[in-house]
Amino acid sequence: MKLDSDRIEALPGLLRRLWKPVQRLGRTVAVASGKGGTGKSVLAAALAHRLSRAGLRTVVFDADFGVGNAHILQGLSAGLSVAHVVAGRVELEDVLRPAPTGVFVIPGGSGVPGLGTLSPFQLQLVLRGLAGVEKGADRIVVDGPAGVSDQALLFVGCSDLTVLVTTPDITAMTDAYSWIKVATVRRRESPIALVVNRARSEAQASAVAEKVLGVARRFLGLDIPFLGFVPEDPAVAESVARRRPVPVSHPDSPAAAALEKLADEIESRLEERDPSGGGYAQRLQACVERDAPAPRERESV
Repeated sequence: MKLDSDRIEALPGLLRRLWKPVQRLGRTVAVASGKGGTGKSVLAAALAHRLSRAGLRTVVFDADFGVGNAHILQGLSAGLSVAHVVAGRVELEDVLRPAPTGVFVIPGGSGVPGLGTLSPFQLQLVLRGLAGVEKGADRIVVDGPAGVSDQALLFVGCSDLTVLVTTPDITAMTDAYSWIKVATVRRRESPIALVVNRARSEAQASAVAEKVLGVARRFLGLDIPFLGFVPEDPAVAESVARRRPVPVSHPDSPAAAALEKLADEIESRLEERDPSGGGYAQRLQACVERDAPAPRERESV
């Protein structure tokens, strides 16, 4: 039976029944940014497409539950999302949707107030569902919320690898360093790598990376790798308008070539990760339990 992405809302549970476990523990890569507008979702969309094209069953998990748009860049219309999960209407496996680009998508909420901070109960609904989805995925690409909120750092910082995206804009560079600093203080142990987007040249990208990573090296003692850059390219804006990843809509563009190269580098780093430490959902649960405030002792009268 062919799954139609526009009719999946009318078929609750069907995709879950077809979602067979893979034979090995998958890996998770998160794409993060210190501020909005850096092109984080563009990189996440292209990365997911590249992994899927390589024969890996790939899920895009939009962890921006308030203004998520990862489904748009994969050619999907609005439908069931994490908002319906935390409302108790469906389970996360029912939200999983096949996209025309070959990946599967868990849409975040779009324009839904209050989802920026989930309650402990709502969070457990999401984590329980992720544990089920993870069993059927080779790769999960987390399109993380911008910024350094506790929820953003939770879903990003428990991945096998975090790709932090910045641009040559001075505010983006400052926020990228702030993201690194806060993530380090909050003990988010996912390895971090940097990508510079919208660079005018390789020289400019290298200079931006050195400024951000040099400060992290000096003040935080961190040696963070620079993965590469994506050039300024009008094909990116055109691809967003077409609701497709750049390598799909403009495969011969400079941005597509750069994104494909970055995707291959990211995958090689994921392959090096030791999977013995458990899966993404298991690490998320451990972080939630670790960060939970200690229960107060009852005061004696």
